[in-house]
Amino acid sequence: MRKLFILHGVPGSGKTHLVQTLGMERHALGLDMVREIFSGEHSTTDGFTSMMLRGHKRVAAVAYEALEARLDLGDLLFWDATTLSEKDIPRLVGMSRDYGYTPYVVNLQAGLDWETIRLRNLERGNDRLEESALRKMFDRGGEPLSRVVPAGVEVIEGFDEATRRIPEILAVEDAPVDLDKYEKIVVFGDIQSCSDALGQAVAEHGGENGLDNAANAWIFVGDLFDRGPDAAGVFEMLKKPRENVFLVEGNHDTNLRRVVNRTASGKSYRDTRTSLESILAAGHGTAEVKELLGRMRMGFAFTYRGENYVVTHGGVDFSRVAPAPAGGFPMRLSDHSTWELVFGTSGRPETYSGNCDYGMDTSAFASSELIQFHGHRNNVNTASPRPATVNGRVYNLEARVEHGGVLRVVVLSGAGVECFEYRDNQVVAWQALRAESVVFSEEVSDGSGSASATPISGETPRPENKTTAGETPADSANIAELIRSGDPKDPKVILAKLRVSPYIRESVVRGDIHAFNFTREAFAKGMWDESTVAARGLFVRGQDVVARGYEKFFEINDFSGHGFTRAEVEGELFEYPCRLATKENGFLGLVAAVDGELTVFSKSGITDYSEAAAAMLREALGSVEREVALTERLEASNVTLACEMIMLNDPHVIYHDKAEVVVLDAIKNDWQFAVDDAVADAVAGEFGLRRASVRMLETPEEFDIRALAAEAGEGFVLRDQAGRMVKIKTQFYRNIKRVRSEFNRVVAGRSRHLPEAYAEVEDVLREADVWGNWEEYLVITPGGRETLDLPRLIHDFHLESYFQE
Repeated sequence: MRKLFILHGVPGSGKTHLVQTLGMERHALGLDMVREIFSGEHSTTDGFTSMMLRGHKRVAAVAYEALEARLDLGDLLFWDATTLSEKDIPRLVGMSRDYGYTPYVVNLQAGLDWETIRLRNLERGNDRLEESALRKMFDRGGEPLSRVVPAGVEVIEGFDEATRRIPEILAVEDAPVDLDKYEKIVVFGDIQSCSDALGQAVAEHGGENGLDNAANAWIFVGDLFDRGPDAAGVFEMLKKPRENVFLVEGNHDTNLRRVVNRTASGKSYRDTRTSLESILAAGHGTAEVKELLGRMRMGFAFTYRGENYVVTHGGVDFSRVAPAPAGGFPMRLSDHSTWELVFGTSGRPETYSGNCDYGMDTSAFASSELIQFHGHRNNVNTASPRPATVNGRVYNLEARVEHGGVLRVVVLSGAGVECFEYRDNQVVAWQALRAESVVFSEEVSDGSGSASATPISGETPRPENKTTAGETPADSANIAELIRSGDPKDPKVILAKLRVSPYIRESVVRGDIHAFNFTREAFAKGMWDESTVAARGLFVRGQDVVARGYEKFFEINDFSGHGFTRAEVEGELFEYPCRLATKENGFLGLVAAVDGELTVFSKSGITDYSEAAAAMLREALGSVEREVALTERLEASNVTLACEMIMLNDPHVIYHDKAEVVVLDAIKNDWQFAVDDAVADAVAGEFGLRRASVRMLETPEEFDIRALAAEAGEGFVLRDQAGRMVKIKTQFYRNIKRVRSEFNRVVAGRSRHLPEAYAEVEDVLREADVWGNWEEYLVITPGGRETLDLPRLIHDFHLESYFQE
């Protein structure tokens, strides 16, 4: 129950008394609870004891950290503190909204005069305050709350109104919904991004109107996303609010809330980040995602044709709390923690360690007073969810559809209870191909077009969102046969491999142009093959490549085992002479002629960054006539101009004193990656664009990796005669990139110091009075994010020498 009641008022206004009156002590948290731990009690001359205000900042930091931990769990909370500072209420409201809460402000000082507070203070014993200090607090607390309460937050005025209104608010989620007006109630198990299975079920039970069929109520037990092949497809079906659709929150939905609100750490919830990436790539916004999450309930109680029902995600034993009042619904969701509703009632060891007992037979939760539907866990009841299997009172609807199992659906109607199961054809297709060993875990092009084939084993695939438009055959057997027996260079075969790979994201960029990019999971797990390597800004219409970027290539001696070793680069494999290009430090812009128009893509497609790059290019060209001339030149050569876009408001690691478009390569618009140096040279010269500096290494002996790593700048790209490519990064670049995250932590207030190795850098900035006063070095990126211009900071204070070794 994600509700936060922010209590406001001086000591003695009744905050703690309200919590006790409502019986909400276990839901209360505040500064005094922490202060007691830090302070202890100390005798005073008036015969009482007192806590110390000493260490208030530490107390507040710990209290807010505890609050954030409880918000993350999703529990009902009362913040029992004075909240008299102008920053307190806005901060608490902001925190609550970050975690998907509805905040309320309870003004307990409303209607109380100074004399009442003064007299109450005299009766507070050990908690009594010095009167002059209390008066200052009273005056501050009496100021209009309209100055500090953000728009849209309900303010409850006074103790009496709070004792009436708060139970009223809490009763809403406990009250069962009468669904008798519907002909059918359709309850879905965990969807897990399996839009095909969901679509089958909706079509069978909703007809041509689908979820808009007003004769049905549609209930989802949670876990709409993650692991399956089409997060965007599921989102598309459910993004529209409907009064007959009821969503219960699952643990993966909670993860999505954390990721979209940026309360999760950067590397956590990889599956969820992949789902969100897919949804956003399909053209949806984070506001839409938050809106859908805002419609989710922690549980759903309803009545239908004389029977009581409850839907939770994890499966709950409702017999272990006090029964609801006689004559009412036989349970209250609010009696159970959010954690229990999401992960289910588990044994003491699992609960204590914050885990779920996935092997529990939840049929033991059967009750004669209600029927329960849940998902999430099912290591025991693997059979269909039929009444004989689950006593007819607990229906376990989890059946691992994303792993090749089924989506379980229960339908309630005048005909009784019917159970259905649906397999997801996209998952089936992937598994068929996996069985045929047509996906490889370590294929990396060596420039000759050949690759080694090492079948994946021992891991369940985590497919990525697919856009089904295109020419991939619908039948999984046809896909497998096409890939197995077709010409590997046939565009149909290449497209089939791209579309079936769980580690490639396909999105519609514009009209009928589709973009293919490897997923974050492919990067994290090193799932490189001929398809994922190619899917790095690959833009396709039908079976034709209309624009493209580089294939994925690696650093020399890449720790993941991909790419090329130093020995291979120094003559065992690389064919000399080799071309050594300086690696520029901006972002990649892909310039192409599409339908007679000069178009700039980022690797993802048309984005804020690509639009900024297009504006830069137009400025660099200087006239419409030159834009037309460049378009014609690229169209005639059928190439994409790969450019490094260096922007002053997009700082990376290396300092630049001016914005610039730098021509890297002319990449042929073909399925087989190749570059045309002559075209790149000619275009750069003709249109006055700087060409990335290049020098030729005639023999392996000229390749000195230590000397290159010791230079300034980002590094170099080495390309041999066969097109093999490898990166060399400088130590200077590595050191600054390593410390950049530490600087960001300091600027964001999450850390006070740099690591000890950079203490001298911190000393220089403190002496210059820049430390803590970062405003001059903060910029807004093309994506609208505020960031520290670390390269300029290092340049301005001559700190380069600290990062050379």
